[in-house]
Amino acid sequence: MKRSLFILVLSCVSSLCLAQGRVGYTYDACGNRIARTVILNAKSRGGETDGTAASIPLKDSFNGHQVTLKPVSSDGTVIIEVIGLTTADHCTAAAYTTDGRLIDKVSVTGTTARISLGSQPDGLYILWIELNGDRQSWKIIKK
Repeated sequence: MKRSLFILVLSCVSSLCLAQGRVGYTYDACGNRIARTVILNAKSRGGETDGTAASIPLKDSFNGHQVTLKPVSSDGTVIIEVIGLTTADHCTAAAYTTDGRLIDKVSVTGTTARISLGSQPDGLYILWIELNGDRQSWKIIKK
């Protein structure tokens, strides 16, 4: 009885761990957020097989606009949504390797754009979004 209860508890804990980890934040000692990380994991269980976005998007406010990043693990892309863009706004998104090589650059003209990392090897990438002259960065970990 104790053994079966232990196995049941262990399986519940391990399944909860698999649901975590799509988006992460890093904080300094004072509690300030210093980094945002999006994880693309094509090998994850329960991942997307139909090309739809992940269930846990990263939402952030940037330059008066709501920015949402949705990793699509099945094809290695990140969907970028910028809510509130007008025709006067200028928004671009670019993905770089850690040594500064440009992987993909898109202009965000509507509300959504896609950055593709599907042909790239697993590793760490930097996503820069520039909106009306201001820049923000996000780490992307492709597993």
